[in-house]
Amino acid sequence: SGVRTDRDGRFRLRPSPGAKFLQFVNADGFAIRALAAGNDTVHRLEPWASVEGQLTENNQPVSGATVRLVPGSVEPAWGNLPGPSFAFEVVTKSDGAGRFRFERAPGGALQVVSDNASASVQVRSGHSASVVLQR
Repeated sequence: SGVRTDRDGRFRLRPSPGAKFLQFVNADGFAIRALAAGNDTVHRLEPWASVEGQLTENNQPVSGATVRLVPGSVEPAWGNLPGPSFAFEVVTKSDGAGRFRFERAPGGALQVVSDNASASVQVRSGHSASVVLQR
C-alpha cells in the first residue's frame, strides 16, 4: 500500500500483521529495511543504480530484442532481511545498435537476460555498470 508524506517529509505506516520488512520506492531511489519494533525510525533512500549494455549474436548487434533485469541472487545486497528477497523485473528493448539501458535498478547482484543470453552484474547504488550479452 502507499502513503503520502506530510509537508515535512514524514509519514506513518501500519505494517500488515506478520510483515518482516518495509520497502520504500520513488523516482529518486529505494530502501528495504527489516521491520523494527520501537519508536519512529528514519529511513533514507538509496539512489538508483543503472545498468547498460549491448546484445549481440555472431558479433552482430541484435535490435528490438526484449531484455530483462532481474535479481541476481537469493540474498539481497542490503543485508540479511528476515523476509523474502526483493522481487522485481524490469523490461526494455534493445535499440538498432543492440544497446539497452536500465535507468532505475537497485544496487546489488543483478542478472540481465534476453532469450538464450544472460550476464551477471554487481552494481552499487548510485553507480552504473555495463554488460555484454552474447547469444
